[in-house]
Amino acid sequence: MKAQSVFPRFFPFALPIVCTFTAMAQAPDITVQPVPQTVQVGDGVTFSVTATGAAPLYYQWKFGATSLPGATTNPLVLPAVSFADAGNYSVVVSNSVSTAVSAKAALTVVPSGIWAWGDSSLDKLVIPTWLSNVVAVSGGVFPVTAISTNGSPTSWGSDCCFGYTNAPSNLNDCVKVACGFYHSLVMRTNGTTECWGSTMPGGECAQYFGEWTGIVDISAGHRWGVALRTNGTIALAGWPDIGNPVFPGGFPVQNGTAVAAGSDYLITLRGDGMVQSWGSTTNVPTGLSSVVAVACGDVHSLALRADGTLVAWGSNAFGQTNVPAGLSNVIAIACGKDHSLALRNDGVLFAWGKNNYGQTNIPAYVQSVGGIGTGPAADLSLAFPAKGAPFINSRLANQVWNQLSPPTTVYWRVQATGARPLSYQWKRNGVDVSGGTNAVLTVTDIASNQGDYTVVVSNALGTATIPAAKLQVTIPQTPLQAALDNYLNWTNGGNGAWYLQSTQTHDGVDAARSGAIGNSQESWLETSVNGPGYLSFWWRTSSEADFDFLEFRLDSVLQPGRISGETAWQQKIVNVSAGPHTLRWRYTKDTADSAGSDAGFLDQVSFSSSLPPLTLANPAKLPNGSFQFSFTSAAGTPFTVLGSTNVALPLGSWSVLGAPTEPSAGQFLFNDPSATNSIRSFYRVRSP
Repeated sequence: MKAQSVFPRFFPFALPIVCTFTAMAQAPDITVQPVPQTVQVGDGVTFSVTATGAAPLYYQWKFGATSLPGATTNPLVLPAVSFADAGNYSVVVSNSVSTAVSAKAALTVVPSGIWAWGDSSLDKLVIPTWLSNVVAVSGGVFPVTAISTNGSPTSWGSDCCFGYTNAPSNLNDCVKVACGFYHSLVMRTNGTTECWGSTMPGGECAQYFGEWTGIVDISAGHRWGVALRTNGTIALAGWPDIGNPVFPGGFPVQNGTAVAAGSDYLITLRGDGMVQSWGSTTNVPTGLSSVVAVACGDVHSLALRADGTLVAWGSNAFGQTNVPAGLSNVIAIACGKDHSLALRNDGVLFAWGKNNYGQTNIPAYVQSVGGIGTGPAADLSLAFPAKGAPFINSRLANQVWNQLSPPTTVYWRVQATGARPLSYQWKRNGVDVSGGTNAVLTVTDIASNQGDYTVVVSNALGTATIPAAKLQVTIPQTPLQAALDNYLNWTNGGNGAWYLQSTQTHDGVDAARSGAIGNSQESWLETSVNGPGYLSFWWRTSSEADFDFLEFRLDSVLQPGRISGETAWQQKIVNVSAGPHTLRWRYTKDTADSAGSDAGFLDQVSFSSSLPPLTLANPAKLPNGSFQFSFTSAAGTPFTVLGSTNVALPLGSWSVLGAPTEPSAGQFLFNDPSATNSIRSFYRVRSP
């Protein structure tokens, strides 16, 4: 048997081992998803994703479940979106291996002109899709109303019963708006007001607010409205919640510069920065001063001081008076029913108070705010962006201070919106005020700084200005000067002196009455003026008709139109020539008998280089059945005579009558030949 070798067997050569690997292609993977966005109408939008995978990658964007034609690139660019573009966007990414689908990204499209949030009932948050370029806004329980840069108002919300949203189509010069429960009140550039909706069920706004003139500020309570006249006094109308009227007898307001209405109370702001209040919520904080703006909620109030800080008072049941700590540089304020809004000068908005509808949850897209609004009956918040040329929402009221007790400081404030930055330049008598480059102008040493004040607001897109208002320091009035509403020097004469009384007045405050005299006696009142100019006065008599007369003499010459009997107040206009003149009013009695109060009355005597505002006077029914009246208007001022059978109709619903005749410059006589009690009973004269 052969022995076997223990050595390993060797092969003469070795074969190489070759391994072959086939690479697998990578499927798409989306590593960064598209981001949800909220934009304004007209803005551009870009959606994008980040994806990995074997090249080439293909993209198909989808809107909801529908593939967008041509949307096959990353990113997806929508150059100018509309409300129809709102919805969910996603993208399908594919290659030769597979596909991947992104998460859905929601696109929210909001109006470009205005933002609203909070109480969505009654369609108050359903903003008209076409609304843009908003410069003022306010809201109530039923209506919301905004003003655009062209001065036209737009109302929306519920319109179930009384025309709450029927904004007049012929308005194009509005600058401010205020909304109550059911109505909207606007102020026009010419100082008049318009209203629509109802101050209460069954009541027409126009009946209460349509005749206001010379207005520089407005506000709306729940079922009423208030306005500030250029002379700083108050006009109020409507149906206050606590009775009729809520503020009997007028207001001891002087040098008012702003007003704010709550549920059943009123705040007025004076030019010296002091606040006054009437009604149910009158607890103005002790020592509150330097205030330049006020706002009212249902039962709480907010004041903006000249240094940009806030003070709040009234009910704090929902934290509506808890001003955020450290809040400063505020330029605008507004109060809702139980919440508060404040706008800072950098366009940042703050909200606090009751939040049952989310009215204090400011949406993230509300940025670069230009203006804000709400209302004392509203549980919603309103804002609009700062864009466009400057638009001024406020007007200036005259400030006339008594020389014996002038304030140390007075304030002028302008409220404007527009693209930032806004620049301000205050002017006095047409000359720039040194340092007057802010929205608030502080004036000290007012006796040395009297004059006519206005302001120019500008930005890169344009400028805006407003009519001037007067700052004046006057000497104290004598009783007769106060009764006759002027500073003329008056002299009494005859058998009894004229005196101030408040029983018979034309202006609702006071008037002069002739002295107590007997038969064959007289009582006269005299002053002097330098012409040329127009003398205007109101007078009446309560006397024996055709025997005891009130007459007017110019330089001892008896003027036509002396009056006697039981007459209504009527206005007389006298054209006074150049040079010095003596004016005398004289009440005389004949030899026997008396009637009525046995007196003449005189009120609102003024002498000016221009005619007073349009005033109807001397109405009379003629024997042929026609109706005739006279009125005054400044020479060259266009006017329209309107007639109606219902004084409550909106002004635009009245009939335009024929052109008047002109018997003398600036004074007109109108005859309506078609007037009968059944055809026409009311007249208006309107001038731009």
